[in-house]
Amino acid sequence: MSPPDGDFQHWLVRAQEAVDGKAKPKGSLGLLEEWAVRLCALQRTLRPRLDVARLVVFAADHGVTAEGQAPGVSAYPRALTASVFGAVAAGHSACAALCAANGVSLELIDVGVDADVAGVAAAPGIGLVHAKIRRGTSSMLAGPALAPAELEAALEAGAAAVARAAAGVASPPLCVLCVGELGIGNTTAAAAVLAALTGAPPEEVCGRGTAAPGRGQRTCTAASVRAVLATVTWLPPEDVCGRGTGLDDAGLRLKCATVAAALAANAAVLEGRDPLAALAAVGGLEVAAMAGAYLAAGRLGMPCLVDGFISGVAAAAAARANPNAAAVQFWSHASAERGAAAAAAAAGGSARPVLTMGLRLGEGTGAVLAVPLLRSAAAVMRDMASLQEVLAAAGAGGGAAAPPDGGGAGPAAQACNGTAAQPDGGDPPPPDDSCRPVLWSL
Repeated sequence: MSPPDGDFQHWLVRAQEAVDGKAKPKGSLGLLEEWAVRLCALQRTLRPRLDVARLVVFAADHGVTAEGQAPGVSAYPRALTASVFGAVAAGHSACAALCAANGVSLELIDVGVDADVAGVAAAPGIGLVHAKIRRGTSSMLAGPALAPAELEAALEAGAAAVARAAAGVASPPLCVLCVGELGIGNTTAAAAVLAALTGAPPEEVCGRGTAAPGRGQRTCTAASVRAVLATVTWLPPEDVCGRGTGLDDAGLRLKCATVAAALAANAAVLEGRDPLAALAAVGGLEVAAMAGAYLAAGRLGMPCLVDGFISGVAAAAAARANPNAAAVQFWSHASAERGAAAAAAAAGGSARPVLTMGLRLGEGTGAVLAVPLLRSAAAVMRDMASLQEVLAAAGAGGGAAAPPDGGGAGPAAQACNGTAAQPDGGDPPPPDDSCRPVLWSL
Protein backbone atom coordinates (compact mmCIF):
# COMPACT_ATOMS: atom_id res chain seq x y z
CA MET A 1 0.00 0.00 0.00
CA SER A 2 1.68 3.15 -1.22
CA PRO A 3 0.96 6.46 -2.97
CA PRO A 4 -0.45 6.39 -6.52
CA ASP A 5 2.13 5.22 -9.10
CA GLY A 6 2.36 2.78 -12.00
CA ASP A 7 1.20 0.00 -9.69
CA PHE A 8 -1.83 2.15 -8.86
CA GLN A 9 -2.79 2.21 -12.55
CA HIS A 10 -2.37 -1.57 -12.75
CA TRP A 11 -4.76 -2.03 -9.83
CA LEU A 12 -7.26 0.37 -11.37
CA VAL A 13 -7.45 -1.95 -14.38
CA ARG A 14 -7.74 -5.09 -12.25
CA ALA A 15 -10.42 -3.58 -10.04
CA GLN A 16 -12.41 -2.32 -13.01
CA GLU A 17 -12.42 -5.82 -14.49
CA ALA A 18 -13.52 -7.24 -11.14
CA VAL A 19 -16.41 -4.82 -10.63
CA ASP A 20 -17.54 -5.31 -14.23
CA GLY A 21 -17.74 -9.04 -13.51
CA LYS A 22 -20.03 -8.68 -10.49
CA ALA A 23 -23.56 -10.10 -10.63
CA LYS A 24 -25.19 -6.95 -11.96
CA PRO A 25 -25.48 -5.02 -15.19
CA LYS A 26 -22.21 -3.26 -15.95
CA GLY A 27 -22.11 0.22 -14.45
CA SER A 28 -25.47 -0.15 -12.73
CA LEU A 29 -24.12 1.02 -9.36
CA GLY A 30 -22.96 4.28 -10.91
CA LEU A 31 -20.37 6.31 -9.03
CA LEU A 32 -20.27 3.69 -6.29
CA GLU A 33 -18.39 1.47 -8.75
CA GLU A 34 -15.88 4.22 -9.51
CA TRP A 35 -15.29 4.73 -5.79
CA ALA A 36 -14.88 0.97 -5.30
CA VAL A 37 -12.31 0.73 -8.09
CA ARG A 38 -10.27 3.66 -6.80
CA LEU A 39 -10.34 2.32 -3.24
CA CYS A 40 -9.05 -1.04 -4.49
CA ALA A 41 -6.22 0.72 -6.31
CA LEU A 42 -5.23 2.72 -3.23
CA GLN A 43 -5.15 -0.42 -1.08
CA ARG A 44 -3.69 -2.69 -3.80
CA THR A 45 -6.34 -5.33 -3.23
CA LEU A 46 -9.65 -6.55 -4.63
CA ARG A 47 -10.98 -6.94 -1.08
CA PRO A 48 -10.78 -3.39 0.30
CA ARG A 49 -11.83 -2.41 3.78
CA LEU A 50 -11.96 0.71 5.90
CA ASP A 51 -10.89 0.16 9.48
CA VAL A 52 -11.12 3.76 10.67
CA ALA A 53 -12.97 6.92 9.63
CA ARG A 54 -11.93 10.29 11.04
CA LEU A 55 -13.09 13.86 10.56
CA VAL A 56 -10.51 16.63 10.98
CA VAL A 57 -11.87 20.16 11.34
CA PHE A 58 -9.41 23.03 11.00
CA ALA A 59 -10.51 26.35 12.53
CA ALA A 60 -9.24 29.89 11.88
CA ASP A 61 -10.26 33.49 11.39
CA HIS A 62 -9.64 35.88 8.50
CA GLY A 63 -8.18 39.36 8.44
CA VAL A 64 -10.72 40.49 5.87
CA THR A 65 -13.50 40.21 8.47
CA ALA A 66 -11.73 42.45 10.99
CA GLU A 67 -13.14 45.87 11.85
CA GLY A 68 -12.12 48.41 9.22
CA GLN A 69 -11.72 45.77 6.48
CA ALA A 70 -14.84 44.07 5.10
CA PRO A 71 -16.65 42.36 7.98
CA GLY A 72 -19.91 42.39 6.01
CA VAL A 73 -18.71 39.59 3.72
CA SER A 74 -20.31 37.23 6.23
CA ALA A 75 -23.79 37.38 7.71
CA TYR A 76 -22.24 36.43 11.05
CA PRO A 77 -19.84 38.31 13.36
CA ARG A 78 -16.17 37.32 13.48
CA ALA A 79 -16.45 36.31 17.15
CA LEU A 80 -18.73 33.44 16.21
CA THR A 81 -15.74 31.34 15.10
CA ALA A 82 -14.67 30.85 18.72
CA SER A 83 -18.24 30.07 19.78
CA VAL A 84 -18.65 27.39 17.13
CA PHE A 85 -15.22 26.04 18.02
CA GLY A 86 -16.45 25.50 21.57
CA ALA A 87 -19.66 23.85 20.36
CA VAL A 88 -17.72 21.39 18.21
CA ALA A 89 -15.36 20.56 21.07
CA ALA A 90 -18.30 20.00 23.40
CA GLY A 91 -19.96 17.63 20.92
CA HIS A 92 -22.94 19.92 20.37
CA SER A 93 -22.37 20.81 16.71
CA ALA A 94 -23.82 19.27 13.56
CA CYS A 95 -20.51 17.65 12.63
CA ALA A 96 -20.17 16.11 16.10
CA ALA A 97 -23.69 14.68 15.96
CA LEU A 98 -23.12 13.22 12.50
CA CYS A 99 -19.78 11.72 13.52
CA ALA A 100 -21.44 10.00 16.47
CA ALA A 101 -24.22 8.68 14.24
CA ASN A 102 -21.83 7.27 11.63
CA GLY A 103 -18.97 5.85 13.68
CA VAL A 104 -16.51 8.59 12.73
CA SER A 105 -13.95 9.94 15.19
CA LEU A 106 -13.58 13.73 15.40
CA GLU A 107 -10.49 15.88 15.80
CA LEU A 108 -10.76 19.67 16.09
CA ILE A 109 -7.64 21.71 15.32
CA ASP A 110 -7.12 25.40 16.06
CA VAL A 111 -4.72 26.82 13.51
CA GLY A 112 -5.77 30.48 13.75
CA VAL A 113 -8.88 31.30 15.79
CA ASP A 114 -8.81 34.95 16.85
CA ALA A 115 -9.46 34.12 20.49
CA ASP A 116 -7.83 32.32 23.37
CA VAL A 117 -9.36 28.84 23.13
CA ALA A 118 -6.67 27.09 25.16
CA GLY A 119 -9.13 26.59 28.00
CA VAL A 120 -11.82 24.96 25.86
CA ALA A 121 -12.61 21.47 27.12
CA ALA A 122 -13.37 18.64 24.71
CA ALA A 123 -16.08 16.08 25.24
CA PRO A 124 -15.00 12.45 25.69
CA GLY A 125 -13.95 10.93 22.39
CA ILE A 126 -13.30 14.26 20.65
CA GLY A 127 -9.68 15.15 19.95
CA LEU A 128 -8.63 18.76 20.49
CA VAL A 129 -5.36 20.05 19.07
CA HIS A 130 -3.96 23.52 19.73
CA ALA A 131 -1.72 24.39 16.78
CA LYS A 132 -2.41 28.12 16.51
CA ILE A 133 -0.08 29.79 14.02
CA ARG A 134 -1.47 33.28 14.59
CA ARG A 135 -4.81 34.84 15.52
CA GLY A 136 -6.32 35.15 12.06
CA THR A 137 -4.65 36.10 8.81
CA SER A 138 -3.61 39.51 7.61
CA SER A 139 -6.15 41.26 5.42
CA MET A 140 -5.82 40.12 1.82
CA LEU A 141 -7.03 43.58 0.79
CA ALA A 142 -3.65 45.00 1.82
CA GLY A 143 -1.38 42.24 0.50
CA PRO A 144 -0.73 38.56 1.17
CA ALA A 145 -2.90 37.01 3.87
CA LEU A 146 -0.06 34.72 4.98
CA ALA A 147 3.70 35.11 5.16
CA PRO A 148 5.72 32.24 3.63
CA ALA A 149 6.57 30.81 7.06
CA GLU A 150 2.91 30.94 8.09
CA LEU A 151 1.84 29.09 4.95
CA GLU A 152 4.44 26.41 5.62
CA ALA A 153 3.27 26.07 9.23
CA ALA A 154 -0.35 25.66 8.08
CA LEU A 155 0.61 22.99 5.54
CA GLU A 156 2.53 21.19 8.27
CA ALA A 157 -0.45 21.35 10.62
CA GLY A 158 -2.50 19.55 7.99
CA ALA A 159 0.20 16.94 7.45
CA ALA A 160 0.44 16.37 11.21
CA ALA A 161 -3.30 15.65 11.37
CA VAL A 162 -2.89 13.01 8.65
CA ALA A 163 0.03 11.47 10.53
CA ARG A 164 -2.08 11.19 13.70
CA ALA A 165 -4.87 9.50 11.74
CA ALA A 166 -2.42 7.10 10.08
CA ALA A 167 -0.97 6.12 13.46
CA GLY A 168 -4.24 4.44 14.37
CA VAL A 169 -4.29 1.90 11.53
CA ALA A 170 -2.05 -0.86 10.20
CA SER A 171 -1.63 1.03 6.92
CA PRO A 172 -2.73 4.58 5.90
CA PRO A 173 -5.08 3.49 3.06
CA LEU A 174 -7.21 1.65 5.65
CA CYS A 175 -8.26 5.01 7.15
CA VAL A 176 -10.63 7.41 5.42
CA LEU A 177 -10.10 11.05 6.34
CA CYS A 178 -12.99 13.52 6.16
CA VAL A 179 -11.66 17.07 5.72
CA GLY A 180 -13.61 20.03 7.10
CA GLU A 181 -13.26 23.56 8.43
CA LEU A 182 -14.85 26.38 10.33
CA GLY A 183 -14.16 30.11 10.29
CA ILE A 184 -16.20 33.23 9.66
CA GLY A 185 -15.33 34.72 6.28
CA ASN A 186 -13.73 31.61 4.83
CA THR A 187 -16.06 31.35 1.84
CA THR A 188 -14.70 34.75 0.76
CA ALA A 189 -11.12 33.53 1.07
CA ALA A 190 -11.98 30.28 -0.73
CA ALA A 191 -13.67 32.21 -3.55
CA ALA A 192 -10.56 34.36 -3.93
CA VAL A 193 -8.29 31.29 -4.06
CA LEU A 194 -10.54 29.66 -6.65
CA ALA A 195 -10.58 32.80 -8.79
CA ALA A 196 -6.78 32.97 -8.53
CA LEU A 197 -6.42 29.31 -9.55
CA THR A 198 -8.83 29.40 -12.47
CA GLY A 199 -9.03 32.99 -13.64
CA ALA A 200 -12.80 32.95 -13.08
CA PRO A 201 -14.32 36.39 -12.41
CA PRO A 202 -15.47 37.03 -8.82
CA GLU A 203 -19.17 37.00 -9.73
CA GLU A 204 -18.83 33.36 -10.80
CA VAL A 205 -17.32 32.14 -7.54
CA CYS A 206 -19.05 34.31 -4.92
CA GLY A 207 -22.37 33.75 -3.25
CA ARG A 208 -24.66 30.75 -3.08
CA GLY A 209 -25.82 28.79 -6.09
CA THR A 210 -29.26 28.65 -4.41
CA ALA A 211 -29.57 32.41 -4.01
CA ALA A 212 -33.14 33.64 -3.81
CA PRO A 213 -34.83 34.44 -7.15
CA GLY A 214 -34.88 38.04 -8.21
CA ARG A 215 -31.43 39.01 -7.04
CA GLY A 216 -29.67 41.34 -9.42
CA GLN A 217 -26.45 40.71 -11.27
CA ARG A 218 -23.50 40.95 -8.83
CA THR A 219 -20.95 42.33 -11.27
CA CYS A 220 -18.20 44.11 -9.35
CA THR A 221 -14.68 45.21 -10.10
CA ALA A 222 -11.71 46.15 -7.99
CA ALA A 223 -12.27 49.78 -8.99
CA SER A 224 -15.73 49.76 -7.40
CA VAL A 225 -14.83 48.22 -4.06
CA ARG A 226 -14.34 51.56 -2.28
CA ALA A 227 -17.77 52.72 -3.39
CA VAL A 228 -19.37 49.51 -2.14
CA LEU A 229 -17.55 49.71 1.18
CA ALA A 230 -18.71 53.30 1.55
CA THR A 231 -22.38 52.73 0.75
CA VAL A 232 -23.22 49.32 2.18
CA THR A 233 -25.51 49.43 5.21
CA TRP A 234 -24.01 47.45 8.08
CA LEU A 235 -26.71 45.39 9.74
CA PRO A 236 -26.45 44.08 13.29
CA PRO A 237 -26.31 40.26 13.67
CA GLU A 238 -29.87 40.02 14.95
CA ASP A 239 -31.15 41.53 11.69
CA VAL A 240 -29.37 39.11 9.37
CA CYS A 241 -28.99 35.82 11.23
CA GLY A 242 -32.68 35.03 10.81
CA ARG A 243 -32.23 34.80 7.02
CA GLY A 244 -30.39 31.47 7.03
CA THR A 245 -26.71 31.51 6.16
CA GLY A 246 -27.12 33.77 3.11
CA LEU A 247 -26.24 37.42 2.69
CA ASP A 248 -28.53 40.17 1.53
CA ASP A 249 -27.97 41.87 -1.82
CA ALA A 250 -25.63 44.49 -0.38
CA GLY A 251 -23.58 41.84 1.37
CA LEU A 252 -23.21 39.81 -1.80
CA ARG A 253 -22.09 42.87 -3.74
CA LEU A 254 -19.56 43.59 -1.02
CA LYS A 255 -18.28 40.02 -1.06
CA CYS A 256 -17.79 40.07 -4.81
CA ALA A 257 -16.04 43.43 -4.68
CA THR A 258 -13.83 42.27 -1.82
CA VAL A 259 -12.63 39.26 -3.81
CA ALA A 260 -11.91 41.48 -6.81
CA ALA A 261 -9.98 43.92 -4.64
CA ALA A 262 -7.96 41.14 -3.01
CA LEU A 263 -7.02 39.73 -6.39
CA ALA A 264 -5.95 43.19 -7.53
CA ALA A 265 -3.90 43.79 -4.39
CA ASN A 266 -2.02 40.53 -4.93
CA ALA A 267 -1.90 40.53 -8.72
CA ALA A 268 1.88 40.28 -8.98
CA VAL A 269 2.02 37.21 -6.72
CA LEU A 270 -0.93 35.53 -8.44
CA GLU A 271 0.23 36.06 -12.01
CA GLY A 272 1.66 32.54 -12.39
CA ARG A 273 -1.42 30.84 -10.85
CA ASP A 274 0.79 28.83 -8.52
CA PRO A 275 -1.57 27.03 -6.09
CA LEU A 276 0.58 27.50 -3.00
CA ALA A 277 1.14 31.15 -3.84
CA ALA A 278 -2.64 31.56 -4.13
CA LEU A 279 -3.15 30.01 -0.70
CA ALA A 280 -0.66 32.43 0.83
CA ALA A 281 -1.92 35.52 -1.00
CA VAL A 282 -5.69 35.25 -0.58
CA GLY A 283 -6.31 32.06 1.37
CA GLY A 284 -6.59 31.28 5.06
CA LEU A 285 -4.84 29.26 7.72
CA GLU A 286 -7.54 26.57 7.75
CA VAL A 287 -7.70 26.48 3.95
CA ALA A 288 -3.94 25.97 3.76
CA ALA A 289 -4.06 23.35 6.53
CA MET A 290 -6.67 21.38 4.58
CA ALA A 291 -4.47 21.58 1.49
CA GLY A 292 -1.59 20.28 3.58
CA ALA A 293 -3.74 17.38 4.74
CA TYR A 294 -4.64 16.46 1.15
CA LEU A 295 -1.00 16.65 0.08
CA ALA A 296 0.12 14.43 2.97
CA ALA A 297 -2.69 11.96 2.32
CA GLY A 298 -1.61 11.80 -1.31
CA ARG A 299 1.90 10.85 -0.23
CA LEU A 300 0.51 8.03 1.95
CA GLY A 301 -2.31 6.83 -0.31
CA MET A 302 -4.92 7.66 2.37
CA PRO A 303 -8.45 8.16 0.94
CA CYS A 304 -9.97 11.57 1.75
CA LEU A 305 -13.60 12.62 1.60
CA VAL A 306 -13.79 16.21 0.38
CA ASP A 307 -16.54 18.23 2.02
CA GLY A 308 -18.07 21.33 0.46
CA PHE A 309 -16.93 24.51 -1.25
CA ILE A 310 -14.08 25.53 1.07
CA SER A 311 -12.77 22.00 1.53
CA GLY A 312 -13.12 21.60 -2.24
CA VAL A 313 -11.06 24.70 -3.02
CA ALA A 314 -8.31 23.40 -0.73
CA ALA A 315 -8.55 20.04 -2.52
CA ALA A 316 -8.24 21.74 -5.90
CA ALA A 317 -5.17 23.68 -4.77
CA ALA A 318 -3.56 20.48 -3.47
CA ALA A 319 -4.43 18.58 -6.66
CA ARG A 320 -2.80 21.27 -8.76
CA ALA A 321 0.27 21.24 -6.53
CA ASN A 322 0.65 17.44 -6.71
CA PRO A 323 -1.45 14.97 -8.78
CA ASN A 324 -1.09 12.35 -6.03
CA ALA A 325 -3.41 14.49 -3.91
CA ALA A 326 -6.12 14.26 -6.57
CA ALA A 327 -5.90 10.46 -6.64
CA VAL A 328 -6.95 10.13 -2.98
CA GLN A 329 -9.86 12.60 -3.14
CA PHE A 330 -13.45 11.36 -3.04
CA TRP A 331 -15.87 14.27 -3.43
CA SER A 332 -18.81 13.82 -1.09
CA HIS A 333 -21.45 16.29 -2.26
CA ALA A 334 -22.33 19.05 -4.66
CA SER A 335 -22.32 22.12 -2.42
CA ALA A 336 -24.96 24.79 -2.81
CA GLU A 337 -22.22 27.44 -3.07
CA ARG A 338 -22.00 29.10 -6.46
CA GLY A 339 -18.34 28.22 -7.06
CA ALA A 340 -18.53 24.57 -6.01
CA ALA A 341 -18.72 23.18 -9.54
CA ALA A 342 -15.74 25.30 -10.59
CA ALA A 343 -13.75 23.97 -7.63
CA ALA A 344 -14.50 20.39 -8.63
CA ALA A 345 -13.52 21.10 -12.23
CA ALA A 346 -10.26 22.67 -11.05
CA ALA A 347 -9.42 19.53 -9.08
CA GLY A 348 -9.58 17.20 -12.08
CA GLY A 349 -11.57 14.37 -13.59
CA SER A 350 -12.08 12.26 -10.46
CA ALA A 351 -13.83 15.13 -8.64
CA ARG A 352 -17.40 13.91 -9.09
CA PRO A 353 -19.64 14.52 -6.05
CA VAL A 354 -22.01 11.68 -5.16
CA LEU A 355 -24.60 13.52 -3.05
CA THR A 356 -26.86 16.43 -3.99
CA MET A 357 -28.58 17.62 -0.83
CA GLY A 358 -28.28 21.41 -0.90
CA LEU A 359 -25.64 21.31 1.85
CA ARG A 360 -23.64 24.45 2.64
CA LEU A 361 -22.81 24.21 6.35
CA GLY A 362 -19.19 23.13 6.17
CA GLU A 363 -17.56 21.56 9.25
CA GLY A 364 -17.02 18.40 7.16
CA THR A 365 -20.70 17.47 7.51
CA GLY A 366 -21.14 16.37 3.89
CA ALA A 367 -17.96 14.32 4.03
CA VAL A 368 -19.19 12.46 7.12
CA LEU A 369 -22.52 11.74 5.44
CA ALA A 370 -20.60 10.08 2.58
CA VAL A 371 -18.62 7.72 4.83
CA PRO A 372 -21.31 4.99 4.61
CA LEU A 373 -21.14 5.26 0.82
CA LEU A 374 -17.39 4.67 0.75
CA ARG A 375 -17.81 1.75 3.16
CA SER A 376 -20.52 0.42 0.85
CA ALA A 377 -18.19 0.70 -2.12
CA ALA A 378 -15.66 -1.44 -0.26
CA ALA A 379 -18.39 -3.96 0.60
CA VAL A 380 -19.42 -4.29 -3.04
CA MET A 381 -15.90 -5.29 -4.02
CA ARG A 382 -15.32 -7.49 -0.99
CA ASP A 383 -18.65 -9.23 -0.43
CA MET A 384 -20.66 -9.16 -3.67
CA ALA A 385 -20.55 -12.29 -5.80
CA SER A 386 -19.42 -12.30 -9.39
CA LEU A 387 -21.78 -13.34 -12.16
CA GLN A 388 -19.72 -16.48 -12.66
CA GLU A 389 -20.10 -17.38 -8.96
CA VAL A 390 -23.86 -16.84 -9.10
CA LEU A 391 -24.17 -19.09 -12.16
CA ALA A 392 -21.96 -21.73 -10.57
CA ALA A 393 -24.09 -21.70 -7.42
CA ALA A 394 -27.24 -22.07 -9.51
CA GLY A 395 -25.64 -25.04 -11.26
CA ALA A 396 -24.80 -26.72 -7.97
CA GLY A 397 -28.45 -26.47 -7.04
CA GLY A 398 -29.55 -28.29 -10.18
CA GLY A 399 -30.21 -25.32 -12.41
CA ALA A 400 -26.89 -25.66 -14.20
CA ALA A 401 -23.87 -27.86 -13.73
CA ALA A 402 -20.61 -26.11 -12.98
CA PRO A 403 -17.70 -27.20 -15.17
CA PRO A 404 -15.56 -29.92 -13.53
CA ASP A 405 -12.38 -27.83 -13.57
CA GLY A 406 -14.11 -24.84 -11.99
CA GLY A 407 -13.42 -22.63 -15.01
CA GLY A 408 -15.74 -21.07 -17.54
CA ALA A 409 -19.50 -21.16 -17.42
CA GLY A 410 -21.74 -24.20 -17.01
CA PRO A 411 -24.33 -25.37 -19.57
CA ALA A 412 -27.06 -23.08 -18.29
CA ALA A 413 -24.75 -20.08 -18.49
CA GLN A 414 -23.60 -21.17 -21.95
CA ALA A 415 -27.20 -21.37 -23.12
CA CYS A 416 -27.85 -17.95 -21.67
CA ASN A 417 -24.82 -16.25 -23.21
CA GLY A 418 -24.99 -18.05 -26.55
CA THR A 419 -21.78 -20.12 -26.27
CA ALA A 420 -23.27 -23.63 -25.99
CA ALA A 421 -21.81 -26.09 -28.57
CA GLN A 422 -24.26 -27.43 -31.18
CA PRO A 423 -24.59 -31.17 -32.08
CA ASP A 424 -23.87 -30.51 -35.74
CA GLY A 425 -20.92 -28.28 -34.98
CA GLY A 426 -22.78 -25.19 -36.26
CA ASP A 427 -22.87 -21.77 -34.73
CA PRO A 428 -24.58 -21.46 -31.33
CA PRO A 429 -27.92 -19.70 -31.14
CA PRO A 430 -27.99 -16.01 -30.19
CA PRO A 431 -27.91 -15.19 -26.45
CA ASP A 432 -31.19 -15.61 -24.62
CA ASP A 433 -31.59 -12.34 -22.73
CA SER A 434 -34.71 -13.63 -21.01
CA CYS A 435 -32.62 -15.39 -18.36
CA ARG A 436 -30.61 -12.32 -17.36
CA PRO A 437 -33.31 -10.35 -15.49
CA VAL A 438 -33.76 -13.35 -13.20
CA LEU A 439 -30.14 -13.02 -12.08
CA TRP A 440 -30.51 -9.32 -11.26
CA SER A 441 -33.43 -10.10 -8.96
CA LEU A 442 -31.53 -12.65 -6.89
